[in-house]
Amino acid sequence: MIQRGVGRLMLGFGFSVVTELVLRSGRRADVVALGPKGDLWIVEIKSSIEDFRATANGRSIASSATDCSSPPMPECRRRSSRRTPGC
Repeated sequence: MIQRGVGRLMLGFGFSVVTELVLRSGRRADVVALGPKGDLWIVEIKSSIEDFRATANGRSIASSATDCSSPPMPECRRRSSRRTPGC
């Protein structure tokens, strides 16, 4: 239910949403959303403290996302106000 709510929220912001996406590292992203301006959001859902602790022993999903395999879009640097890995 949390995943569905996050997906609906992102759709409301104009994002395209994919759930349960397997990353190149083999890890699974709970929600991945692509925004109308090319923003890419990865949401990892923790529904309990036990779930959080189980993942806290490993590295964040962000470490998987920083290894981009495709080149950035040329306009990416101009639009982004903050430095994003791969942009």
